[in-house]
Amino acid sequence: VAEELIFGPMEVTSGASSDLEQATKIARLMVERFGMSSKIGFVSIGKDKEPMSGDTRKTVDDEVRALTGQAYERAKKLLQAHEKELHILAAALLEHETLSGAEIKDTLAGKPVVRPHGSGSGSSSKRGVSSPAADKDAAPAVVAAKP
Repeated sequence: VAEELIFGPMEVTSGASSDLEQATKIARLMVERFGMSSKIGFVSIGKDKEPMSGDTRKTVDDEVRALTGQAYERAKKLLQAHEKELHILAAALLEHETLSGAEIKDTLAGKPVVRPHGSGSGSSSKRGVSSPAADKDAAPAVVAAKP
């Protein structure tokens, strides 16, 4: 959603499709295994049981679609409500690739991100490739940086 708001709907990267796949898997688990659907009820279906009927499968698919659609709309409203902060963070992520929690706070407070030269986590002057695993304090990216 963040990429769509920053770059437009035609410029969403493959990272977003991976996020959509993950969201769909979680929503399906919520409906099929965790009983989090009013239409299916508080039951676990689809695992180690007989195959679902076509009607049940359609109901599950409809519920999954509803959950992911609601999550998308909620995320979009939150990002639109905080659009100024979204753009500030997007610009910082385009420059640095990753941001730690402290760097996010500093960026939103209007402070520059200052990193030691050669720290392996990007720099203020170059777009270095960094690994969130290399920075144990790195926060998940709010929006993927465009190559």
